[in-house]
Amino acid sequence: MKQLPFLRRPLLAVGACLATVGLAGATPFFVASPVAAAQEAGTQAAAVRLDALAVTRAVESAGGTAAAQEALVIPESDVHRALVYTLGSTELESRKVNVYIDEEIRRQVAEGAERSAFDVTDEEVAAAVEDTLRQIKEQYPTMAEESVLAHNGIQMESLGRMTAQSKLFERVFLPDDPSEWPATTREAIKASAGDEFLQRLEESHAQRQELLASGDEAAAAQQEAGQAMFRMLMRQMVMQSLNSSSEIETASDGLPEGVAMRVNGVDIKTEDIYASIAGRVTDHDRHLAEQWVTKCALLERVLKSTGNYLSDEDFKAAYDAYEEPYKGSPLNLEVIVRSFKRFPSMEAFRRYFRLMKSYEAMIGEELTDETLTEHLPRANRLMGVGSIDVEFILCSAFDFANKQWLEGGWSQAAAEARTVAQGLADSAGEDWDALLAQHSDFWDPPLSTTPQQQQPKRKNQGRFGALNRNELLQYLEESDYTCFLEGWSVGDEVFFSLEPGQLGGPWIGPYGYYFARVKRRIPPSKIQSLGDPTFRDMVVQDYVAVRFNEFARDIYEAATAEGQ
Repeated sequence: MKQLPFLRRPLLAVGACLATVGLAGATPFFVASPVAAAQEAGTQAAAVRLDALAVTRAVESAGGTAAAQEALVIPESDVHRALVYTLGSTELESRKVNVYIDEEIRRQVAEGAERSAFDVTDEEVAAAVEDTLRQIKEQYPTMAEESVLAHNGIQMESLGRMTAQSKLFERVFLPDDPSEWPATTREAIKASAGDEFLQRLEESHAQRQELLASGDEAAAAQQEAGQAMFRMLMRQMVMQSLNSSSEIETASDGLPEGVAMRVNGVDIKTEDIYASIAGRVTDHDRHLAEQWVTKCALLERVLKSTGNYLSDEDFKAAYDAYEEPYKGSPLNLEVIVRSFKRFPSMEAFRRYFRLMKSYEAMIGEELTDETLTEHLPRANRLMGVGSIDVEFILCSAFDFANKQWLEGGWSQAAAEARTVAQGLADSAGEDWDALLAQHSDFWDPPLSTTPQQQQPKRKNQGRFGALNRNELLQYLEESDYTCFLEGWSVGDEVFFSLEPGQLGGPWIGPYGYYFARVKRRIPPSKIQSLGDPTFRDMVVQDYVAVRFNEFARDIYEAATAEGQ
């Protein structure tokens, strides 16, 4: 199965040449993206296969051995495992937590606890689910409960099971009375917050009990409500401790085919997780999973051919060194990877990291001061937190309110983009504001009716305002992960290439066709040089990441190019 990469250049040049480029000449460039083609064809391949000639082209394009290569065949099980690590990451995490809960229950029962003390009844779960749905309806009266849950990564059909697990976790690890907490919990809290914090929690519980005994239920309830945030924090502390003290293996650790994760010797089977998500795997999800496994497998083949693929020992040493500064911090590596780099799972990041560090070894002689000096303008704009005041028009193939792809959405988005391009060309860009108001599909969820400490940032139909590079990618729902997967990003194209007053696009991006206008640039707050060793290391990291994404894209294109 051959696949084309996302287009990484504008499909139609706009800006200075708007007045001279007519729509007729641009129409042929509005080709369907591979995701669009996959979604609207409605077909799924049994596996991905690149013949020997395609793999040989990829290897030779990287300067690898000219010897003939074997065909690359991605079995269906690998595609399923990739889907489990992405679309099924929440379910996989839940199965891991089940292992932790079962281990702790066995430990406490062995110490004399009654197994029935941990039972969570159906009535408790039903009441908690009902309360959750009631709160959703009160806070977001104009949205369906299913949509609100979907925007939080939860399926309605799994809400009951997740609620039951959450209650069981608290019953096992965080019962109401801190003096009853198991050693696992107490050690985790002490390690993260210290003995004094634990002592204050015990005193606070005792005070609530005194209030209840005196009949002052209102004051007790108020104090309990104030502890809700702390309970979430404590759960995070316990989970961080469990994760760090457990032996967790994934595919990059050499697990056999069919096993997605091994937790303290307990296997979590790929097909068990896949069965729970199969009903909601779209052609879009399928395409991205195939692209991920194909690109990673190609890179591994190429880097082995050049002699640069890290051995298991070298990979472990490099990964451990990378993780070390994050240990013991609330911003641990998993938070950085999942929340900021936006990788769908730690397994996906580990595989990416091994490939990227292998590539870094391949270009080691290239990392000179001369090369890095040429990279400095980008590095200073990025790390000096420069920003741009920018507006976007999105012609979307996606229904944001209901978190689903529109039927025939890519064809509709392309037609809409043609209309916008024609309007911009006819007006030499003067009708930008009107076209944005009429055609831009960026969506903001309704604000909660309940006052919140921090309201979510609004996209204002594409009128983003001043953003730094990372903020811009977040607004566009791009990330380090998507930059690798697609080989480029709309956000980077705009942030680093467009100048004030310029229009750009349309580009194919995550959800449709994008146009952009940069209103102004705000320069970096600080300009640094390679003389600072810490800054130099950061420049190297960014340079390698940029070059690696380009390398991976070119390898993928060489292997999947049509007509060769």
